Amino acid sequence: MTMSNLLVQKAIFEVEDLHRFFEDWFKGRLPQTADAFKRFDAAVAPEFQLITPDGEKIGGLTLRDWIWSIHGTRQDTSMWVDEAEGAAARPGLVLVTYREWHDGPDGKSVRLSSALLEEDECAPNGVRWVHVHETWQKPSA
Repeated sequence: MTMSNLLVQKAIFEVEDLHRFFEDWFKGRLPQTADAFKRFDAAVAPEFQLITPDGEKIGGLTLRDWIWSIHGTRQDTSMWVDEAEGAAARPGLVLVTYREWHDGPDGKSVRLSSALLEEDECAPNGVRWVHVHETWQKPSA
C-alpha cells in the first residue's frame, strides 16, 4: 500500500469516526467535559471552515462553541455517514466526499459533503479537518 493510499484510508476512517463522536455527543452518551471534547479539538485545524448546506460560512471556533452547547439535545436523532470516497489531493492532503445522514423527530435529511483533511500525526487517526462544504440532497426512499 502506498503512503497516499494509507492517508486516504486514515481520512475516510476519521470522517466516520468523528461523526460517531458527534452522534454520541449530541445524544449525551459522552459527558460534557473538556476531556471528552478533546476528541473534537484535536481533530480540527485552527483555520478550519465549514460551509453549511444553506451557504453559511462558519469558522472553527464558532463551530466548536455551537457543538459544545448542543450536548445531549438530540437524543432522538441518529447520525451516520455513507458512500465515503477519498483521493489524495497532493502530498499530505486528502479530499473525502461522503453523505451525512440525520434521522430524528423532524424526519430524515441528507447532505453531500466534501472534506479536506491534512496529515497530522498528533490528530486522532493521523489527520485533521481543514475545510468542509455541505450541500443538501433529497433522501432516497
